[in-house]
Amino acid sequence: MDGRYTGPDSFIRLIGISGSSRAPIVIRALHDGKVTIDGQFRGDPVVLRGVAYVRLEGFDAVNGTSSALAITNRPETPDDPQKPTVNPSHDVVVRRVVAVNANPGWVDEDADGVLDSLDDCVGVTNPAVP
Repeated sequence: MDGRYTGPDSFIRLIGISGSSRAPIVIRALHDGKVTIDGQFRGDPVVLRGVAYVRLEGFDAVNGTSSALAITNRPETPDDPQKPTVNPSHDVVVRRVVAVNANPGWVDEDADGVLDSLDDCVGVTNPAVP
């Protein structure tokens, strides 16, 4: 559904799940640009951790605490920050996603080879607010 989704209950969290090359997991706005996931600076609106064959398309992710879009192999807890998740992320495609207003960056992609494609996306870090 089109609209603005706010707070932690609306965050997109995919942890340790995978699609396949023939049947990827697809999270897509019904109408491009008409869905906003707003972290309200209480967390990152989109986090993918230990995933494979995932497609994100056509929505806005805004106001994250560390990023608007995090694609990572880091563990969820800080017990061992150097230890990757059991299944490293790979084959992630992001299309027509706008990520805005996160500190320090709009996208956090910390593992080589995770992000397969980043197409027609816009990212802005801490824009000036009128």
